[in-house]
Amino acid sequence: MDSKPAAPAKPSGGGGDLLDLMGGGAPAPKAPAASAPSTAGMDNSLPEILGTVAGKGMIMRGKVVNEGGSLKYKLSVANNTQGPLSGFALQINKNSFGLASVAGLLEGSTIMPGQAQSTALPLVVQQDRVDVKPLPNTSGGAAIQVAVKNSQAVCYFNDEVPLPAILEQGFSLPQGDYLSQWQSMAADKQNIREVTGIPTGNVDAIDNCLKSAGLCLVARRVMQPAGTTALYMGGKSVAGQPMLMEAQVSAAAVRVTARSPVPNLAAVFAITVERHLKASLGGAAAAAPAANIPTMMAAAPAPAPAAPSSGGNVDLLGLF
Repeated sequence: MDSKPAAPAKPSGGGGDLLDLMGGGAPAPKAPAASAPSTAGMDNSLPEILGTVAGKGMIMRGKVVNEGGSLKYKLSVANNTQGPLSGFALQINKNSFGLASVAGLLEGSTIMPGQAQSTALPLVVQQDRVDVKPLPNTSGGAAIQVAVKNSQAVCYFNDEVPLPAILEQGFSLPQGDYLSQWQSMAADKQNIREVTGIPTGNVDAIDNCLKSAGLCLVARRVMQPAGTTALYMGGKSVAGQPMLMEAQVSAAAVRVTARSPVPNLAAVFAITVERHLKASLGGAAAAAPAANIPTMMAAAPAPAPAAPSSGGNVDLLGLF
């Protein structure tokens, strides 16, 4: 790597990966962060995304947020080296929602040892940088691969992006559109997650948790036999990708069934929903993919509304 500080690189239309943009190796798996000394100015309300070992003395905390439709990468950078750090640059690789940085990171700033600086880096969505796939060393949900350069080193890390940050706020979806979109998608555009370890007795809390993230509630129905409530919800990503969901809430778990016409997006969406439920409702137990259990949704259009069956499976057209 050239030892001279480099200016932040804007994402190119060709979409080169981080290895081409900044040089060096691929992102290493996240290692447990070593305990770091107190650094003045560090925003400890943000989650740690780069520890002092992986960061070669640079510590970073950060989170992608969506504030009223404005995407930002809130970052706090601390210097745990023996010398000053300057010449900062940040690059985000292609990702599932085309998130990209087109502004410099801490331009003109020098961080002295034991000090930190915080910033809110504006993000944009670039369609030519959309590449829907799970990233290694993450849960498989929404995430970005990041390279950060300073005057001493280049560092790489993966950062998981919260559900509210990837959803278009204020989205609404008529019931008829939900029905037609869901039934137009085959089962291979579907992903099922069984979420356990969260309080499932309060359906309202789960409903509100998902709506506050940016999903719209299309319908809510009690399934037969009683004991399970189904929430039918829809959303649109900040990149304009449609995402539909059915959440069956029972005493044991929340079964999330996600569909999207975009290849690979259903799995990314379902896992991100799972992460959001656990982070918001305090669940800590691990969730695993559910078996291929039929849901209340029919994969193909039904000729006429169907009444609830004794087995608890309901044709979607019979719900509205």
